[in-house]
Amino acid sequence: MKMTVMAALLATTLGGVVPAAFAVESINGNANVMSGSWRGASDVGWFYTPTVNYVLTGVDTRFGSVDGRTVTVEIYDELPINGGHLLRSGTYSANSTGFAGAVFAGLQLIAGEDYFIGFRNVLNMGLNITDDVNATILPDDLYFTSVGDSEYYTRQDATPEFRAPILQLHAAPEPGSLALLGLGMAVAGVLRRRAR
Repeated sequence: MKMTVMAALLATTLGGVVPAAFAVESINGNANVMSGSWRGASDVGWFYTPTVNYVLTGVDTRFGSVDGRTVTVEIYDELPINGGHLLRSGTYSANSTGFAGAVFAGLQLIAGEDYFIGFRNVLNMGLNITDDVNATILPDDLYFTSVGDSEYYTRQDATPEFRAPILQLHAAPEPGSLALLGLGMAVAGVLRRRAR
C-alpha cells in the first residue's frame, strides 16, 4: 500500500516531529545596512513588542561587516539595568554578513508586551541598523553598553536610524496549530480514500 504525501505529513506531525522554525516577523529585513561600525559600544539592543502571541525560537540580524567572533543574543522581559530578567540567550559565530543568529529553547511571547533584544560582543563590527528612508523605526531608543561597562544604557541622542535595527524573529508552530494540521490532513486522507 502506498503512503500518500498527506499521510506522510500526518505521520510526521503525529509522530512528534515538529516542522522547522519559520520567520514570523522581519524588521527592516530587506533594508540596506548602514555604513560604519559599532565604535565604543560593545553591546546593542532594542525594545520589541510583538503584535501576536507566538513561541520565539531564534533571532537573526545582518551586520555590515563581521570577523567570525562569537555574538550572544539575549531576550529580557525589561531593560537589564531596570531589573529585567534574562529569559533566553544563545550564541553564534558571526562569520557571514547575511542573516545569522542564535537559536534557543522556545519562549512564549505575548502580544502587546515589551521585550528587550540585545546583541553582546559587537564592538567594532559593522552596524546592524539601516538609514533607508522607508525603514521601520522602533518607538524606543537604541540601548548600548559602553566599553568597560556591564549593562545596556540608553543612547540619549538616538537619531531615527539608531532605532531601525535589522532583525528577523523566528517561531516554532504552536502545538495547537500542529494538532489542527494533523486533524485536517487526517480528514483529507479519509475523503480521498472514499473518493477512490
